Amino acid sequence: MEQSVSLQKCLQVQGAVLSDVGLKRTNNEDAYLLQPEQRLFAVADGMGGHAGGEVASALAVQTLRAAMDQIPDVAFTQVATVENRRALLSWLSTTVEQVNQAIHARAEADESLRGMGCTLDVALLRGNAMFLAHVGDSRTYLLREGKLCRLTEDHSFG
Repeated sequence: MEQSVSLQKCLQVQGAVLSDVGLKRTNNEDAYLLQPEQRLFAVADGMGGHAGGEVASALAVQTLRAAMDQIPDVAFTQVATVENRRALLSWLSTTVEQVNQAIHARAEADESLRGMGCTLDVALLRGNAMFLAHVGDSRTYLLREGKLCRLTEDHSFG
């Protein structure tokens, strides 16, 4: 007898993007990945005032998009064990490291991009779980029952 496993999507997820250049700058260095069908969402904000912030944020999103084929979520969607949770968190950690390496390599290859960087926030939803990756001082919030809760702490110097 063959059994099929159907993952019930317990979390209601809505995604939208609104990016604003703000009052101090003339160009926008934000990049985003909005993939509701894969339940993956990300925003990268190029570091203002640094060379190539828009290049860094675009490269972060491109690297994340390329890594999506490697998400080890099949086992998790069948059985949400601690080991399967760790596999998803490991994928997120490895992917963020790949983003960092890609940005660093690009900056090393092009002197005009030296010092570029970006923040990165990634939310990966599976079943009734949300896995987060966070680097920098952008923020991730949860809106539940009309209440907004900050999920991340800023990584900033000074």
